[in-house]
Amino acid sequence: MREAIRRIGGDPPEMIPPAEHIKEVEKRVKQATPKLALEDRHATGLLGGKGEKK
Repeated sequence: MREAIRRIGGDPPEMIPPAEHIKEVEKRVKQATPKLALEDRHATGLLGGKGEKK
């Protein structure tokens, strides 16, 4: 596997920087300004709330 990575010019796994911690991602997402405004009735499913049943 390492030989294949080396042939295509990729970095070995130990050289790849660690991903951002999930808690930091959650904090960043909560603080971000929404790019799209939705009315409450349209956003309930996206926010994990119970939507209106049709």
